[in-house]
Amino acid sequence: ERGSDVWADLAAGADGTLHALDLGGPSVLTLPPGGPPDRVGVGLSARRLALRADGLRLILGRDGWVRGRDAQGRLQTAFDASRPDLDPGSRPADLAVDAAGDVLVVDRVAASVTRWTWDPAAEPPRAPEAEPSCRAEGDKRAAPAEIALGETVELTLSLDGRCEGAQASVPLDVFLLLDRSGSMGGESLRVAREAALDFIARADLASTRIGLISFNTQARVDAPLGQDAWRLRQALTSLDARGGTDIAAALAVANDAIGQSGRLSARWAFVLLSDGGSAHAPAIAEADRARRAGVEIFTIGVQADAVLLRALADDAEHYFEAARVGDLYAVFARIAERIEAEALFQTLEVVDELPADMALVAGSIDPPPEAIEPGPPVTLRWRLAGVPAEGVVLRYRLQPQQAGLRPTNRIAWADYVDGFGRIGRVDLPLPEVRVIGPTATPSPSPRPSPRASATAPARPTLPAGPSAEPRALYLPLLLQERCIPGARHADVLLVMDASGSMAGAKLVAARAAALQLIDLLSLPADQVGLVAFNAQAMRLAPLGSPRSAVAQALAGLDTSPGTRIDRGLSAALAELLGPRARATNTPTLVLLTDGQQAEAPETARARAAEARAFGVQLFAIGLGAELDLDSLAGLAGGRQRAFLAPGPEDLAAIYRAVAGRIPCPAEAFWGRR
Repeated sequence: ERGSDVWADLAAGADGTLHALDLGGPSVLTLPPGGPPDRVGVGLSARRLALRADGLRLILGRDGWVRGRDAQGRLQTAFDASRPDLDPGSRPADLAVDAAGDVLVVDRVAASVTRWTWDPAAEPPRAPEAEPSCRAEGDKRAAPAEIALGETVELTLSLDGRCEGAQASVPLDVFLLLDRSGSMGGESLRVAREAALDFIARADLASTRIGLISFNTQARVDAPLGQDAWRLRQALTSLDARGGTDIAAALAVANDAIGQSGRLSARWAFVLLSDGGSAHAPAIAEADRARRAGVEIFTIGVQADAVLLRALADDAEHYFEAARVGDLYAVFARIAERIEAEALFQTLEVVDELPADMALVAGSIDPPPEAIEPGPPVTLRWRLAGVPAEGVVLRYRLQPQQAGLRPTNRIAWADYVDGFGRIGRVDLPLPEVRVIGPTATPSPSPRPSPRASATAPARPTLPAGPSAEPRALYLPLLLQERCIPGARHADVLLVMDASGSMAGAKLVAARAAALQLIDLLSLPADQVGLVAFNAQAMRLAPLGSPRSAVAQALAGLDTSPGTRIDRGLSAALAELLGPRARATNTPTLVLLTDGQQAEAPETARARAAEARAFGVQLFAIGLGAELDLDSLAGLAGGRQRAFLAPGPEDLAAIYRAVAGRIPCPAEAFWGRR
């Protein structure tokens, strides 16, 4: 029969009858031994199936409820299997029935298995099929928890949750980009098809449009954006595996397709699956093009080029690695949960009232609020619309004006209208920060009053002799340095020139020198990332990447014409100011280039100045004869962070010197020595 037939679970009765859960309906197909099959609908939220000894079908829904349905699909009983007492984000994932009839439910988020026992005398609760709602959760944190008076503290407000029952949908346009190269043949392509069908079945096609693009050395649109699950199934079934892999071609076709047919009112997303790799630079350039257009990118690797796929994904949470092809079912399910078109809040208003002894740091609020009311009290007010399922995070910094254990707000709350139009409020906690003031200087002890004494007899004046030769006088000086290298850590972004002139010995030496610098850092307390630039900027390894990932990114670095230093600095600064940066680490850029920026050179200096204004220490390294120390100092903000390497062989020593300066710059020492 026509349908998506996405088989998700199977249970067998004592008489040999098979019960198969199809997410394409969703429905349960019953196959009795020797009898005709029967199919019964089980509700849109169905995800997993178990069978009780009396034949009652227990259906675990996406909302965490277990619903018991009879052979005709009628609801007989229900209970909420989620465990918010263990974790507010509790999300039951599967269920089973043991020999005693108890229901065992595994919860992925709460990391638990719960046994539910039937109480025949209990009144079953009403399942929320007709009354869907969104559960909102809020948090507010201050970091670090202890600071010195005069320092600043970062406040982070987070609002998230999940919608239960039917979906509260906002429009979504998503393209699946599937690798059909020769290495994806056989079992790999079969499982990829089925996992993609499962993804399609989970989507709410009333508001979501899905398209399919497949690629080997060339890419093609197999199914344009649409809401016809049957057409998508046919397109997936027709895929055959052959040829090589060109990920850039797939992204280019997807960019063109979504630009032509994507709805302006919808969220846009790509889900890219590959078991191989291709040239990094063109693929990353196409991914950056997609992000500039507002596309959210998820990537899945099956024993693939992990460095490239991490660089293509929006961030580490958008990259998924399948150690074996069978893991694709779970990976696509996790992405479906992340990407499903749910509006958590139609509208959200967050209000935060600040104490009188806390000064707001200008320019620190991200995203900017709709209003800052001067008060008293000073009040921050954000008004947001169409907040997606992943929620929203708000940040700003305060500077305490008094020592002691200080509250960071008077009161904070969020009023919302959820995805189903229901009104609610979330009260946010009141975090405190311990502010250490200066140690008081003890008062001097009183001294006895002087008493008059007899006047000493005058001494005869000696005749003046020749003046003595002045001598140097050395005084001992003991310093308590402010910088202890082992106690200070940094977020380091390597910004490397990948222009055509860097090919050959220059690039080889730059790779080796960069790895030496990384080896001198204290990972993971220090964090490192990699950005390369030519005519475009490419984030090859996000901040916090392990050494192996950065090494792979360096090894795969290609050169191409162009020297846009400004774009490299902008990409690196965005990473240093992003969610992976640590507030306690010193933000640091290490720039290497072998040439001047010919196009709009003033923008390179402007981007460097912008980075320094954000407190970033910037080291500028020039390679070759085209650069001079003054131009490098202009980028770095002074000669103390500018270095000139006459040849590739000089880079290693310079990078070692920079590594020594990163935790303890000259400004951290008395006399700037």
